[in-house]
Amino acid sequence: MKRRHSVPLAWLKNVKDADSFGELLRNNTQLFTVFRGILDDMYEELERGESSLEDFTPEWAYKQAHRNGQRTTLRRLKELTDFIEG
Repeated sequence: MKRRHSVPLAWLKNVKDADSFGELLRNNTQLFTVFRGILDDMYEELERGESSLEDFTPEWAYKQAHRNGQRTTLRRLKELTDFIEG
C-alpha cells in the first residue's frame, strides 16, 4: 500500500474546513498529475533554452539570475503537488 503524503500547509492556510478541502485536493489526482507534467515541460524548456553560446553576453549574469528564479518557482510549485503520488 502506498503512503499518502500530507497536503502542504500552504493549501490549507486560509481554508475554514481544512479536512474537507484536503480531501478534495487528494481526490483530484488527475488534475495534479497533468499540472505536474506541465511544470516538468516548462522546466525542461528552461533547461534547453540556456545551452546556446549566444547566451554568454555581457547581460549573462542577469539572465542567469532570472532563470535561477524561474527554476526555483517551478520547483516550489511542484512541491505543492508532492502529496499526490503518480
